[in-house]
Amino acid sequence: MCIRDRLGTPRPRRVPRRRSHLRAPSVWPATCAPCADANTYSAGGAATCSRCLPGSSSARGASNCTLCPAGTFDPNGSNNCTSCSAALGVNAYSGAGCAAASAASCCIVCAAGSITNATGDGCLQCPAGTFRPAAGVGPCLVAPAGTYAPAGSAAALSCSAGSVSRAGAAACEVCVAGTAPNPTHTACEPCGPGSAAAAGAANCTVCAPGTASAGGVGSAACSTCGPGTFADAAGARTCEPCSRGTYSASAGAAVSYTHLRAHETKANLVCRLLLEK
Repeated sequence: MCIRDRLGTPRPRRVPRRRSHLRAPSVWPATCAPCADANTYSAGGAATCSRCLPGSSSARGASNCTLCPAGTFDPNGSNNCTSCSAALGVNAYSGAGCAAASAASCCIVCAAGSITNATGDGCLQCPAGTFRPAAGVGPCLVAPAGTYAPAGSAAALSCSAGSVSRAGAAACEVCVAGTAPNPTHTACEPCGPGSAAAAGAANCTVCAPGTASAGGVGSAACSTCGPGTFADAAGARTCEPCSRGTYSASAGAAVSYTHLRAHETKANLVCRLLLEK
């Protein structure tokens, strides 16, 4: 329908616009807000954030939750992944995603001689030369010098008599002939002059009268003095030759025998030698 203006020109009739009864909200959200609390998540398209299930956790603004890693547990479903070893005070392990009221329900204690492995889901035997007591948390300890530790040891063991070791030894080494362990069993020391030791001996033995030894590596035993020589005291380095006018008829003589004097019989000689001793 048209109307005419003052000049008679036809114009379209204006239809009044109706006002809507709906009002625009005063504030529209500009962006979606991240989940503000830890251990909550939103996978997208959600009106609210959801809480992680027991045995899992998340950081703020996460799109999903992650299972508590192996070697930890979630106490009472608090979404707080806690180390098994720290909670129990010993090396322990667990599977991933375990939630329980106590660590004992999720975690398994490693036996003495082993530690928690790198992934936290099992135990690892201590290698040779190291040990781990049952008590306490920590790595395998190096066996001190003078001790040894086979693989999986709960404690370092002392070297036996006649053997020594350095730190971190899996076994002790036997001292060679002519040497013996020092008091701490950390090194074999050579026997001194006038003494000897067989391989693996606990100590060097002082040579008895009638025997001698130069000492040092290889001196396994004291040598018996041969005929014509003697050693009249313990700890002799060498056997001395009989001086003029004396003799030693048998091996191992501790004294030299004087020849018969003009007025002596063999019986007198025996008696005199007994007195000289």
